[in-house]
Amino acid sequence: MLLRTLRRFSLFKIFSIFYSYITDIYFFFLKTDKVNLSYKSFNRFIENLDHSKRLKYILDSQKINVIDIGGRWGHERIFNNYLKFLDIHISEPEVEERRILEKKKYKIIPFGLWNKTTVKKLYVTHKRGNSSVFKSNDKLRSLFWDRNQYKIEKEQKIKVSTINKYCKKKKIYPDYLKIDTQGSEFEILKGSNDFHPLLINTEISFEEVYENQKNLLIS
Repeated sequence: MLLRTLRRFSLFKIFSIFYSYITDIYFFFLKTDKVNLSYKSFNRFIENLDHSKRLKYILDSQKINVIDIGGRWGHERIFNNYLKFLDIHISEPEVEERRILEKKKYKIIPFGLWNKTTVKKLYVTHKRGNSSVFKSNDKLRSLFWDRNQYKIEKEQKIKVSTINKYCKKKKIYPDYLKIDTQGSEFEILKGSNDFHPLLINTEISFEEVYENQKNLLIS
């Protein structure tokens, strides 16, 4: 218990380092307020921030356990300079994308995540990043977004289970939990109650963007 407490205290300091770049971003925007800022130049700015020496000193030989749920396209860009310090596990239930991630040698969680072990239907949309186990709320979407992006092109049956079961089987404790699953974030969190990650980065909704999803106000 003492060793775990000390480890988590050290990791808390590490996450403070990871997210200290928020201050840097603020000043970056101040400097570029009157400049036509592109997405690519912003990403280059973030990737140039490197705290590897401090991380190596604090971590010693430990690694940070990252559970990335909805990991289409791989790990988050902010981790580019720190991959040697991370043990990343990615869940991506869409078959074609999962195969791409497997070829890139990521550790793949071999099922989708939910609040229990069962089988769900995945609605694969025209824009693959909008695929979900819920159907899009077209009435709401039509007010703001291009509905074509959410057109269902096919359906896949997928096996789902919980973060609790996966982490216990792998004997890992999640330090950083990222969830971006187009409406099922609340259900996934319900399946992780045996663990208390130091940092949870999750997408939330204030409206029913997908049919029957839990939103922040009623959850």
